[in-house]
Amino acid sequence: IFAFSSSFFAIDLISGRVAPAIAITAIFALWARWMKGVTPSGALAGFGVALAIYLGAGPGGFAVVFGVFLMTALATRWRHAIKLQHGKDATTGRNGWQVLANLFAAAAVCAVCIFYPRAFRYLMPGAVAALAEAAADTVSSEIGEGVRGGTYLIVGFSRVDAGLDGGISVIGTFCGFLAASSVGVLAWITGLVDIRWAVIAAACGFAGMLFDSILGATLERRGFLGNDGVNFLSTVFASDLALVLSWWLA
Repeated sequence: IFAFSSSFFAIDLISGRVAPAIAITAIFALWARWMKGVTPSGALAGFGVALAIYLGAGPGGFAVVFGVFLMTALATRWRHAIKLQHGKDATTGRNGWQVLANLFAAAAVCAVCIFYPRAFRYLMPGAVAALAEAAADTVSSEIGEGVRGGTYLIVGFSRVDAGLDGGISVIGTFCGFLAASSVGVLAWITGLVDIRWAVIAAACGFAGMLFDSILGATLERRGFLGNDGVNFLSTVFASDLALVLSWWLA
Protein backbone atom coordinates (compact mmCIF):
# COMPACT_ATOMS: atom_id res chain seq x y z
CA ILE A 1 0.00 0.00 0.00
CA PHE A 2 2.78 2.42 0.93
CA ALA A 3 4.78 1.51 -2.15
CA PHE A 4 2.00 2.09 -4.64
CA SER A 5 0.97 5.34 -3.00
CA SER A 6 3.84 6.96 -4.89
CA SER A 7 2.84 8.39 -8.24
CA PHE A 8 5.97 8.60 -10.36
CA PHE A 9 8.67 6.43 -11.80
CA ALA A 10 12.00 7.17 -10.13
CA ILE A 11 14.67 6.00 -12.56
CA ASP A 12 15.76 9.61 -13.12
CA LEU A 13 16.42 9.98 -9.41
CA ILE A 14 18.78 6.99 -9.25
CA SER A 15 20.49 7.33 -12.63
CA GLY A 16 23.18 9.53 -11.12
CA ARG A 17 24.20 6.89 -8.59
CA VAL A 18 23.94 3.70 -10.63
CA ALA A 19 27.58 3.73 -11.76
CA PRO A 20 29.10 4.42 -8.30
CA ALA A 21 26.70 1.90 -6.76
CA ILE A 22 27.84 -0.81 -9.16
CA ALA A 23 31.50 0.03 -8.58
CA ILE A 24 31.27 0.14 -4.79
CA THR A 25 29.19 -3.02 -4.42
CA ALA A 26 31.40 -4.91 -6.89
CA ILE A 27 34.50 -3.96 -4.90
CA PHE A 28 32.71 -5.00 -1.72
CA ALA A 29 31.80 -8.41 -3.18
CA LEU A 30 35.34 -9.01 -4.39
CA TRP A 31 36.76 -7.95 -1.04
CA ALA A 32 34.36 -10.25 0.83
CA ARG A 33 35.47 -13.11 -1.42
CA TRP A 34 39.14 -12.25 -0.88
CA MET A 35 38.52 -12.31 2.88
CA LYS A 36 36.95 -15.78 2.41
CA GLY A 37 33.74 -14.54 3.95
CA VAL A 38 31.77 -15.81 0.94
CA THR A 39 32.10 -18.38 -1.82
CA PRO A 40 32.03 -17.31 -5.50
CA SER A 41 28.25 -17.79 -5.58
CA GLY A 42 28.01 -15.88 -2.29
CA ALA A 43 30.00 -13.00 -3.78
CA LEU A 44 27.66 -12.86 -6.78
CA ALA A 45 24.56 -12.95 -4.58
CA GLY A 46 26.10 -10.40 -2.24
CA PHE A 47 26.76 -8.07 -5.16
CA GLY A 48 23.11 -8.31 -6.24
CA VAL A 49 21.54 -7.68 -2.86
CA ALA A 50 24.06 -4.97 -1.92
CA LEU A 51 23.39 -3.20 -5.22
CA ALA A 52 19.61 -3.26 -4.63
CA ILE A 53 20.10 -1.93 -1.10
CA TYR A 54 22.50 0.79 -2.29
CA LEU A 55 20.14 1.97 -5.05
CA GLY A 56 17.10 1.92 -2.78
CA ALA A 57 18.60 3.23 0.46
CA GLY A 58 21.66 5.10 -0.76
CA PRO A 59 25.16 5.06 0.76
CA GLY A 60 23.62 4.82 4.23
CA GLY A 61 21.98 1.53 3.35
CA PHE A 62 25.23 0.15 2.01
CA ALA A 63 27.03 1.30 5.18
CA VAL A 64 24.59 -0.73 7.27
CA VAL A 65 25.11 -3.82 5.07
CA PHE A 66 28.87 -3.37 5.42
CA GLY A 67 28.47 -3.12 9.19
CA VAL A 68 26.42 -6.32 9.27
CA PHE A 69 29.08 -8.10 7.24
CA LEU A 70 31.85 -6.99 9.62
CA MET A 71 29.92 -8.01 12.72
CA THR A 72 29.01 -11.44 11.40
CA ALA A 73 32.49 -12.08 9.98
CA LEU A 74 34.18 -11.21 13.27
CA ALA A 75 31.72 -13.32 15.25
CA THR A 76 32.23 -16.26 12.88
CA ARG A 77 36.02 -16.13 13.18
CA TRP A 78 36.00 -15.63 16.95
CA ARG A 79 37.30 -18.82 18.65
CA HIS A 80 36.90 -20.64 15.36
CA ALA A 81 39.35 -23.38 16.35
CA ILE A 82 37.30 -24.21 19.44
CA LYS A 83 34.13 -24.39 17.35
CA LEU A 84 35.82 -26.83 14.96
CA GLN A 85 36.88 -29.03 17.87
CA HIS A 86 33.27 -29.33 18.93
CA GLY A 87 32.00 -30.43 15.55
CA LYS A 88 31.34 -27.22 13.65
CA ASP A 89 31.89 -27.71 9.92
CA ALA A 90 34.84 -25.96 8.34
CA THR A 91 33.53 -23.64 5.64
CA THR A 92 35.01 -21.44 2.95
CA GLY A 93 32.41 -18.72 3.45
CA ARG A 94 28.70 -18.27 2.92
CA ASN A 95 27.33 -19.49 -0.38
CA GLY A 96 24.78 -17.74 -2.56
CA TRP A 97 21.73 -19.32 -0.95
CA GLN A 98 22.95 -18.40 2.53
CA VAL A 99 23.55 -14.80 1.49
CA LEU A 100 20.10 -14.54 -0.09
CA ALA A 101 18.45 -16.18 2.93
CA ASN A 102 19.86 -13.46 5.17
CA LEU A 103 19.68 -10.38 2.94
CA PHE A 104 16.92 -10.90 0.38
CA ALA A 105 14.18 -9.44 2.59
CA ALA A 106 16.10 -6.20 3.11
CA ALA A 107 17.02 -6.02 -0.57
CA ALA A 108 13.40 -6.53 -1.61
CA VAL A 109 12.20 -3.65 0.56
CA CYS A 110 14.95 -1.39 -0.76
CA ALA A 111 14.14 -2.41 -4.34
CA VAL A 112 10.61 -1.10 -3.87
CA CYS A 113 12.08 2.20 -2.67
CA ILE A 114 13.94 2.55 -5.98
CA PHE A 115 10.69 2.93 -7.89
CA TYR A 116 8.56 4.45 -5.12
CA PRO A 117 10.84 6.84 -3.22
CA ARG A 118 7.93 8.57 -1.50
CA ALA A 119 7.43 5.36 0.49
CA PHE A 120 11.01 5.47 1.79
CA ARG A 121 10.30 6.57 5.35
CA TYR A 122 7.51 4.01 5.70
CA LEU A 123 9.43 1.09 4.23
CA MET A 124 12.93 1.63 5.58
CA PRO A 125 12.18 0.31 9.10
CA GLY A 126 11.38 -3.02 7.43
CA ALA A 127 14.75 -3.14 5.70
CA VAL A 128 16.63 -2.15 8.85
CA ALA A 129 14.75 -4.76 10.90
CA ALA A 130 15.67 -7.50 8.40
CA LEU A 131 19.34 -6.51 8.57
CA ALA A 132 19.17 -6.34 12.39
CA GLU A 133 17.76 -9.87 12.48
CA ALA A 134 20.46 -11.21 10.18
CA ALA A 135 23.17 -9.69 12.36
CA ALA A 136 21.58 -10.77 15.64
CA ASP A 137 20.99 -14.35 14.54
CA THR A 138 24.54 -14.92 13.30
CA VAL A 139 26.25 -13.14 16.18
CA SER A 140 24.16 -14.91 18.84
CA SER A 141 24.80 -18.33 17.30
CA GLU A 142 28.53 -17.83 16.80
CA ILE A 143 29.16 -16.33 20.24
CA GLY A 144 27.02 -18.97 21.90
CA GLU A 145 28.96 -21.76 20.21
CA GLY A 146 32.28 -20.14 21.07
CA VAL A 147 31.51 -19.66 24.74
CA ARG A 148 29.72 -23.01 25.10
CA GLY A 149 27.95 -22.04 28.30
CA GLY A 150 24.54 -23.19 29.47
CA THR A 151 22.34 -23.69 26.40
CA TYR A 152 18.62 -24.42 26.53
CA LEU A 153 16.02 -25.26 23.93
CA ILE A 154 13.80 -22.21 23.46
CA VAL A 155 10.73 -24.48 23.45
CA GLY A 156 10.52 -26.29 26.79
CA PHE A 157 13.90 -24.95 28.04
CA SER A 158 15.49 -28.39 28.29
CA ARG A 159 19.31 -28.43 28.44
CA VAL A 160 20.96 -29.05 25.05
CA ASP A 161 24.43 -28.87 23.53
CA ALA A 162 25.65 -25.53 22.20
CA GLY A 163 25.01 -25.14 18.49
CA LEU A 164 21.89 -27.31 18.41
CA ASP A 165 18.97 -25.98 16.37
CA GLY A 166 16.69 -23.94 18.60
CA GLY A 167 19.18 -23.70 21.44
CA ILE A 168 19.74 -20.36 23.16
CA SER A 169 22.12 -19.14 25.86
CA VAL A 170 22.26 -16.04 28.00
CA ILE A 171 25.51 -14.77 26.52
CA GLY A 172 24.47 -15.58 22.95
CA THR A 173 21.09 -13.90 23.35
CA PHE A 174 22.68 -10.82 24.92
CA CYS A 175 25.22 -10.55 22.10
CA GLY A 176 22.39 -10.92 19.60
CA PHE A 177 20.61 -8.04 21.30
CA LEU A 178 23.77 -5.93 21.06
CA ALA A 179 24.13 -6.78 17.36
CA ALA A 180 20.53 -5.81 16.58
CA SER A 181 20.95 -2.60 18.58
CA SER A 182 24.17 -1.79 16.73
CA VAL A 183 22.40 -2.10 13.38
CA GLY A 184 19.66 0.21 14.63
CA VAL A 185 22.20 2.78 15.81
CA LEU A 186 24.10 2.58 12.51
CA ALA A 187 20.86 3.07 10.57
CA TRP A 188 20.10 6.14 12.69
CA ILE A 189 23.60 7.59 12.28
CA THR A 190 23.47 7.17 8.51
CA GLY A 191 20.04 8.81 8.34
CA LEU A 192 17.99 5.83 7.17
CA VAL A 193 15.57 6.15 10.10
CA ASP A 194 15.07 8.47 13.03
CA ILE A 195 15.88 7.40 16.57
CA ARG A 196 12.37 6.11 17.31
CA TRP A 197 12.34 3.84 14.29
CA ALA A 198 15.92 2.77 14.94
CA VAL A 199 14.79 1.42 18.31
CA ILE A 200 11.68 -0.21 16.84
CA ALA A 201 13.60 -1.80 13.96
CA ALA A 202 16.25 -3.15 16.34
CA ALA A 203 13.52 -4.60 18.58
CA CYS A 204 11.88 -6.25 15.56
CA GLY A 205 15.24 -7.68 14.54
CA PHE A 206 15.72 -9.12 18.02
CA ALA A 207 12.20 -10.60 17.90
CA GLY A 208 13.09 -12.13 14.55
CA MET A 209 16.15 -13.74 16.14
CA LEU A 210 13.93 -15.39 18.76
CA PHE A 211 11.51 -16.45 16.02
CA ASP A 212 14.48 -18.07 14.27
CA SER A 213 15.19 -20.12 17.38
CA ILE A 214 11.53 -21.19 17.63
CA LEU A 215 11.56 -22.36 14.01
CA GLY A 216 14.84 -24.15 14.66
CA ALA A 217 13.45 -25.93 17.72
CA THR A 218 10.29 -27.03 15.92
CA LEU A 219 10.26 -27.19 12.13
CA GLU A 220 14.00 -27.46 11.50
CA ARG A 221 14.58 -30.19 14.09
CA ARG A 222 11.78 -32.21 12.49
CA GLY A 223 13.24 -31.80 9.03
CA PHE A 224 10.48 -29.58 7.60
CA LEU A 225 12.86 -26.65 7.03
CA GLY A 226 16.55 -26.26 6.40
CA ASN A 227 18.74 -23.61 7.95
CA ASP A 228 18.47 -21.33 4.92
CA GLY A 229 14.68 -21.54 5.03
CA VAL A 230 14.65 -20.70 8.72
CA ASN A 231 16.93 -17.70 8.17
CA PHE A 232 14.82 -16.44 5.28
CA LEU A 233 11.53 -16.70 7.17
CA SER A 234 13.05 -15.02 10.22
CA THR A 235 14.25 -12.00 8.28
CA VAL A 236 10.85 -11.77 6.57
CA PHE A 237 9.15 -11.98 9.98
CA ALA A 238 11.31 -9.15 11.38
CA SER A 239 10.77 -7.01 8.30
CA ASP A 240 7.01 -7.57 8.20
CA LEU A 241 6.69 -6.85 11.92
CA ALA A 242 8.44 -3.50 11.44
CA LEU A 243 6.33 -2.70 8.37
CA VAL A 244 3.10 -3.44 10.24
CA LEU A 245 4.22 -1.16 13.07
CA SER A 246 5.16 1.49 10.53
CA TRP A 247 1.67 1.33 9.03
CA TRP A 248 0.00 1.31 12.43
CA LEU A 249 2.04 4.05 14.13
CA ALA A 250 2.58 6.32 11.14
